[in-house]
Amino acid sequence: MFICICLIARLLWYVVVGLEIEIRRYKDINLRDGVVVDGFPSVGLVSSISASYLIAALQLDQIAVLDSPHFPPISLIFEGKPKFPARIHASEKPKLAVFSAEFTPNPALDRALAKKILSWSKDHYCRLIVTIVGRPVEEDAFTSSSHDVIAVGSTERARRLIEGAGLEQMRLGMVTGIPGTLLNEGRWENFDVVAIVVKAREHIADATAAVKALTAFCKLVPDIQLDITPLAQEAEKIEARLRVMRKEVATVQQPITEIYR
Repeated sequence: MFICICLIARLLWYVVVGLEIEIRRYKDINLRDGVVVDGFPSVGLVSSISASYLIAALQLDQIAVLDSPHFPPISLIFEGKPKFPARIHASEKPKLAVFSAEFTPNPALDRALAKKILSWSKDHYCRLIVTIVGRPVEEDAFTSSSHDVIAVGSTERARRLIEGAGLEQMRLGMVTGIPGTLLNEGRWENFDVVAIVVKAREHIADATAAVKALTAFCKLVPDIQLDITPLAQEAEKIEARLRVMRKEVATVQQPITEIYR
């Protein structure tokens, strides 16, 4: 009986959390057949650095924000303007959208956030989600590959895309969090998701790993023209900014009560 109650409570928790993640739209945009990038933070801040660079280099416009009572109550100030800590930037040329955040969501939100990214992508008729995953260097034993960058796809189409890009495919291993849920849900809904898994140093902002991840991204999506050369030159500035912001966010970020335990 107790186990049943716990399972029901857990299910209700996921439903409530999903309903409480809101996407507030600033403007409409045509992203049909476009690409969506999941830039929520991962090991070494690889996804955060990659997302920040894509937004800046391609001059993506902020089109929406994500909000939830489960997010830290902060406002980020850029050039005198307040911004939500979780945002969507996009453009029609190229057709690309990037989800980014300046905080690491509580793991209890990962499933709901992944489903929100997937449903938003489908609503906008996008063709592909790319999620970038930092893999701690010391955890090489958990995969069957010694390569710095490998990839895994949710569908046969996605796996053919990986093969055509000349990337090694993950044959054995584990992908967790938002990227793992995106892969599972993508397979379930027959939606193309590719996870780029890159070795990263866990306790620093690893811009070198981000360069490798974006190099793989450019091979996957060659129609998006991106010059990665300046990233290495700006790496220290990007890393410093992310470290400062994450330190400030950590002071106000509170854990979610795990009511189903």
